[in-house]
Amino acid sequence: MLKKFGITGGQLDKDAKPLVRLRMCQALLGAAEAQALQAEGDALDEGIAPDKVQAAHAVAFAGAGATDGAAPLMLLQARAMSLFATINQLEPDPRAIVSDPVLAAAAEAAAGLAGLLHFRYEAATGGNEAEAEKRLAEAGRLLQQAADQIGGIFEMAARLRQPGGPN
Repeated sequence: MLKKFGITGGQLDKDAKPLVRLRMCQALLGAAEAQALQAEGDALDEGIAPDKVQAAHAVAFAGAGATDGAAPLMLLQARAMSLFATINQLEPDPRAIVSDPVLAAAAEAAAGLAGLLHFRYEAATGGNEAEAEKRLAEAGRLLQQAADQIGGIFEMAARLRQPGGPN
């Protein structure tokens, strides 16, 4: 099973057990997400109302033991942080001259979303107000950067559509 997920015996010897556990959990999470996406598509294809399909997402909180208080916010923040890390795995080699602007904007948006959810968590739990405001400002900065990058993508697309532009 480990080989199927790209975890070889040599890695098991070199890596700490928590890292191997993390890799296995991420692989299982990816497999479960793929199944959930397929099930969602199948439900919609069968004519199940979109609001009922959307409501089915709430069971993720129960499955994660995150149903009470602000725990669902922590789960959502963790998902956003995971999304950020996953997007960064798709980004080209950091030594490359040019990065993918769409992935860069998506990573900034995911980081901003994680910060925004952290702010909401702090507000819900009565956490440190100064820290919460700092997180909110950082989330706003990241989301603005993502919006600016998206503006740049629109500009690039417009240049590509111009007569004589690159195909």
